[in-house]
Amino acid sequence: MFSWFKNLCSHTKPEIIMIAAIQKDRGIGYHGDLIHTIKDDMKHFVDQTTGHTVIMGRKNWESIPAKYRPLKHRQNIIVSRDTNYRADGALVVTSIEDAIKKSDQKKIYIIGGGQMYNLGMAYADTLDLTIIDDTKPADVFFPDFVSMFSNVEKSEWMYDEQSHVRYQFQMWERR
Repeated sequence: MFSWFKNLCSHTKPEIIMIAAIQKDRGIGYHGDLIHTIKDDMKHFVDQTTGHTVIMGRKNWESIPAKYRPLKHRQNIIVSRDTNYRADGALVVTSIEDAIKKSDQKKIYIIGGGQMYNLGMAYADTLDLTIIDDTKPADVFFPDFVSMFSNVEKSEWMYDEQSHVRYQFQMWERR
């Protein structure tokens, strides 16, 4: 293969997707934890992100139980302002721009928390959202996105027997 062609191919822009489960009021977290735990949403998250890069903030990384870190079969990149921060099995960088540059995959998923979603909004091509038809107390919110993205796909409304909430999978693309 010609070296110039190989270089051209290696510099193609990855697709950047933000994936989150959000309430009707865009709430995503409360006191450092997820507001809702929906089994099918967790399965959706694993199915979508496996084999790709996941970018997350330090607090999000630390909220994942140690036995699940790093997230298996994914390149894990942690963004932290602390240049001495270390995370076993993950690459640590100091900016979302560096995280995107260091990705070795064609798809990058920004998986939270709140600060990463706010920073990632400028880079996101697609939003993969689980919309939860509920509004429990929240202190972390997903950024407002409706003016920048168009809803291109949605599932039927489903009901989670364990958490007693309705939810829907939705895909949004940048306008």
